[in-house]
Amino acid sequence: MKLDSEERRGQRRVSLRLPVQVQLGGPNEAVMGVTRNLSAKDAFFVVFHEFTPRPEIEFIVEFPSEITLTHPQLVRCSGITRRVESVHPEGVGVAVTINQYQFLGEQESRGHFRSVATRELYTS
Repeated sequence: MKLDSEERRGQRRVSLRLPVQVQLGGPNEAVMGVTRNLSAKDAFFVVFHEFTPRPEIEFIVEFPSEITLTHPQLVRCSGITRRVESVHPEGVGVAVTINQYQFLGEQESRGHFRSVATRELYTS
């Protein structure tokens, strides 16, 4: 699925492997994945399950304390799906343009994000 025939990167992306949870619809409907690269306006991540992303997408990225220098921070992002590609054997790659983001407070973060147990996945 190609939603935008011309992709232009407006900002420099940083290569980061961080946990991401992509919302599918309902509050308990989500798929897990990992970011490949991020900027303030764009992201590319891989999800580990087959799914069909909508043109408008919402996802949550977990920034660890090694990056925030305090406590882990969840950031809820919403945007537009630009490209979807198969990334075998990992899953489905999704490129998005971020329109909005919100830092979730400690209260909002509790129970909202299902962390993946294999942290090595994000650091390798």
